[in-house]
Amino acid sequence: MGSASLDDIRELKDDFATELRRKNRAKKTIDVYLVHIGYFADYLLSEALPIEAPDITRDHIGGYIETLLSRTNRRTRSSRPAANCATN
Repeated sequence: MGSASLDDIRELKDDFATELRRKNRAKKTIDVYLVHIGYFADYLLSEALPIEAPDITRDHIGGYIETLLSRTNRRTRSSRPAANCATN
C-alpha cells in the first residue's frame, strides 16, 4: 500500500480545517466536520469508489447521504424513513 495522493480527501482534511479556522468556525464544528470526512472516506473505500477529490461526483455524495438516511440510529435503534420524493 503506497502513500496517499495529495488529492485524497483524507489528506485534504488539514487544509479544510485551516480554512474553517480562518473563517472563525467553532472548534467543535471543525472537529465534527473532520470526523465526518473520515466517515465519508470510509464509505467511499467500502464501496470501491474514488477517494480523490477531483474524481468524487455528486452521485457518490448522494449515495453516501442515502446510506446515512437509511442506517439505524445507534442511540434510538430506529431507522430514518427516506424522504418522500413524490411529485404532484
